[in-house]
Amino acid sequence: MLTAGKAVPILSVNPQRCAPQWGKAQKTTLVPAFERRMILRYIVGTKMPTVFRYEGLRFFFYSSDGAEPPHVHIERDNDTAKICLNPVRLHESHGFPRTEMNKILKLVQENRTLMLRSWNEYFHHEE
Repeated sequence: MLTAGKAVPILSVNPQRCAPQWGKAQKTTLVPAFERRMILRYIVGTKMPTVFRYEGLRFFFYSSDGAEPPHVHIERDNDTAKICLNPVRLHESHGFPRTEMNKILKLVQENRTLMLRSWNEYFHHEE
């Protein structure tokens, strides 16, 4: 029940950041990565196929990403990033230091073929 003058928590999805956010009418804060994943699973029943893991990093995509250009999500603890695969470039990053992000970009470039193959096999796209 809504009552005038009381703040009601809301969940909104900001399409610019592709991340659910908890907040009030004008004030929103980013939800930690783990909670964001649980919220997404609950809302859309999204699976998150893992392409591979490397030194604590998880490289994956969401099963609902098929309509977008090929990309991969990377996470470790509360740090997240999204990297496009054609060409390899950073789309967004939250929490990773710049030097580590450069190492991740190099790792994605070196494993681009594997990631594109996984993307195409999962979404049944032609190569």
